Amino acid sequence: MSREEVTAQETFCFTRSSGTTVTIHQPEAVKSIQAIMDLPDLMPVFVTVDFVVNSPNADLYAALYSDVHGRKYMVDLNSNRVVEIDAGGAYAPPLPDSPQLSETELRAKARQMILDATPNFAELRDKLVYEEGAKPPIYFFRWEDRTSGTWSHMPPLAQVGLSTDGQIVNYINTLSLQR
Repeated sequence: MSREEVTAQETFCFTRSSGTTVTIHQPEAVKSIQAIMDLPDLMPVFVTVDFVVNSPNADLYAALYSDVHGRKYMVDLNSNRVVEIDAGGAYAPPLPDSPQLSETELRAKARQMILDATPNFAELRDKLVYEEGAKPPIYFFRWEDRTSGTWSHMPPLAQVGLSTDGQIVNYINTLSLQR
């Protein structure tokens, strides 16, 4: 089936190399991407099912989508939650005269994104290690669950990278998959 034929399908099955067949529900995946990007007209297209390198046990597979700007999105096959966003070639440094968000505003935006995307964040919040970092003009906000004994590769985490004009540059959220 061609990429165009796959993209036209609302639901289709994909057989992984392990022999496991998964069902991909495109309308739900696309809605999740549109919601997190706050771009209701964005029309990402399905590319493939791929490995999520940042998953806690290095065993998560997700539906990979891309958009016309070059951004890539990985959507969990079971929950249809976005687990990664890579702005890639779509990222352009903020223009000097563009409105700039303060670090406080960026922090609030990142926190709200994670609250919206992680149904159990309130339960997890007290045991999470929170860190911030910056490679101006990009600021990173990260929450890790180092207490969870269910990971072998890297701890469940949520990270948002935002440029000073509010663009999402990087997003990882495996906290949203914890039960």
